[in-house]
Formats: sequence, C-alpha cells, structure tokens
Amino acid sequence: MPAPKKSLAATALLTDLITGLWTTLRYTFKPNVTVRYPLERSVLHPNYRGILRVDDDLCIACFLCEKICPDNCIVLEGEKGIGKGSKYASYFYLDHARCLFCGLCEEVCPVDAIYHSNEFEGATYNRADLVHDLAILHKGHAIVHYER
Repeated sequence: MPAPKKSLAATALLTDLITGLWTTLRYTFKPNVTVRYPLERSVLHPNYRGILRVDDDLCIACFLCEKICPDNCIVLEGEKGIGKGSKYASYFYLDHARCLFCGLCEEVCPVDAIYHSNEFEGATYNRADLVHDLAILHKGHAIVHYER
C-alpha cells in the first residue's frame, strides 16, 4: 500500500518537521520520571504478578494448583501428618521458566498458600536456576545488589 500523497503546501511548510519539534519542545520542560534503579525502587501496582511464593505452613497439598496450571510447571507431592486431615506438601517444585504468571494457581488455592509477590528480579543466566523448591519458594530467592 503506497503512502498517502501530501499536498504541496504541507511539503513546502514542513508540517511533519514542525509537529515533531513541537512534541519535543513540550516534553523538554516537564519533570523527569527516571528512577535510578538499583538505588531507588519504583512503586509497583497492587495487582502486579511477580515471582511466585508458597507458604508451606498453609499448604494442605490439595493438588489444585498443579491441576489448573496450563503449563504444568508445578510439581507437588503431599504426605499425611499427625492428626486427622493434616496433609502437607513434602515436595513442591515450580519452574519459573515455563510459568505464564497467569495467576490461576493463586485463585484456585483454598487456603491462599500460593501467591504472587512483588519481586521482579528473577533473571538468571541459566535456566536450571529458575526451578525452585519449597525452601526457596517460602523465603524467596537471593536478590543480588550490583555496585560499581
């Protein structure tokens, strides 16, 4: 599809150039919104879905999160504890490399044991580091603070 033809007046007066310069001039005098990232942290929206966390004290090993996960990135095994109806998760692995962060596992959990945290620093150089067990999912992964 060819570009629309401009009139002779628009070409002679350079209206596209003037529009671009006007936009630049408008934003030149507005305050900056830059955040100096390692030193300052921006405030995240309350609905932000960050790294998944699991509270192993609350988990009753109902397997609903494993069943509803569309990527099959949750692997869970449960054991019976002492007392009637006391089941707990003995084996819980979550592969963040496959996770869509859709929030279905969080919605289906009857005791709110799995939830999205506000952590967003989950980048690694190795995919194997994105598979987390129950200990890491409970306390969170180590955040590396880079300095110059």
